Amino acid sequence: FVGLITNGMLATREKLKKIIDAGLNFITISLDGPYAEIHNYIRNNKSSFENCIKALKKIKELRGENSFPIITTTFTISNYNFDKIDEILETVEPLVDILQFQHQWFTDSASAKAYAIWAEKNLNLKSHYAGDFETCSALEVDGGVVFDKIKKIREKAKIYVRVYPDLTREETIKYYRGVEPVYNQFCINPWFGVFVK
Repeated sequence: FVGLITNGMLATREKLKKIIDAGLNFITISLDGPYAEIHNYIRNNKSSFENCIKALKKIKELRGENSFPIITTTFTISNYNFDKIDEILETVEPLVDILQFQHQWFTDSASAKAYAIWAEKNLNLKSHYAGDFETCSALEVDGGVVFDKIKKIREKAKIYVRVYPDLTREETIKYYRGVEPVYNQFCINPWFGVFVK
């Protein structure tokens, strides 16, 4: 099961046709706001939103009546967009098969530094991937509002709505109160998939 996750910035018609013809199972384009003002601010690019929407339209057109690739958009929840979550459905529903909400992954500074040291020592890799997340910005997100808005979207959406990780209301509130873990399941990612960057 192979797919592509992209910001859509360089998704020309020719590139997208090659990707679709290659037989990918899914294409995911990240969209962090229901309209340009929010998404472009988060992405720090004044044309990002327009490019994402164009790419989604091109993919849908090139795919035609086929079921694959599955078209997904991922909305990463942050303090910049959590109160506008309910507006994203209208923007993407005609263009995608799956709308995914992604809770921000974050760690504290000490853990991020420890990982960077470990990665360089054991993998000979200078890691810029696991940076720290400012807990104060997480505190600006109202987990109750996030959960309630996503619940309403799930009730009215004609497309599949996925939340990752899919937390209860209480867990969502707790999650955005700081870096304390909300669940103790072991990590399945090494057995689930591989990201190639």
